[in-house]
Amino acid sequence: MFTGLIQNLGNLKSYQSDDGQARAEISILGKHPPFKKGDSIAVNGVCLTAITAEASTFTAQISPETLSRTNLSKLSAGDKINLEFPVQAQSFLGGHIVQGHVDAIAKITNLKKIGDYWRVRVQYPTPLANYFIEKGSVTIDGVSLTINQLLDETNEIELMIIPHTWNETIFHTYVIGQQVNLEVDVIAKYVARQSK
Repeated sequence: MFTGLIQNLGNLKSYQSDDGQARAEISILGKHPPFKKGDSIAVNGVCLTAITAEASTFTAQISPETLSRTNLSKLSAGDKINLEFPVQAQSFLGGHIVQGHVDAIAKITNLKKIGDYWRVRVQYPTPLANYFIEKGSVTIDGVSLTINQLLDETNEIELMIIPHTWNETIFHTYVIGQQVNLEVDVIAKYVARQSK
C-alpha cells in the first residue's frame, strides 16, 4: 500500500519492450529507504516488483496488462519518474490509500499558473465518472491529490498543485496532451459497487 506522497524522483536508465511486455532499469535519485529484491515500488503510481536491487538501482518487469492500462509503455530511457516506497504499518498516512493499481490513462488538458500555484485539468475516461467527488481524492502518476472541481460535461477534474508538488515530482515536466496514470479512490470503488 502507498500514500501518494512521492519520496523520490527516478531516472529511467534503460527500457526494453518486446512482445507486449517490458523491462525497466531505474536509478533512484537522492536519499531513499533501503530496499531489496522482491520489494514493491510505485513507479508513476504503478506498483512494480524489484526483480533486481542494488544500492540505488532496481529493475522491474512490466506485464502486458500493466502496459495496456498505464502510461509506462510511453516511457523512454532518460525520462524522469515519480517513485514511492510502500507505507509501513506504523507510518504516518499523509495522503490517501493508494494501491498502485492504475485504473486508466488520463490526459492533461489544461495547465495554468496562478501565482506560485498551478491549476491542472485532467480528462478521464467516461466509465470512471462515478468515482469522483469534489474534494475527494485521486492519484495522478502516483501523486495523491484533492479534486477541486468536477467538469462533468467534458469528463475533466480540476486540481490545484502547490509549488512543492510541482517542483518535487514530475508535474513540472507535463505538457498539454500528456498521458498520465490515474487511480481512483479505492473506497469510492467499493461504495459504487455496493450501490449497484
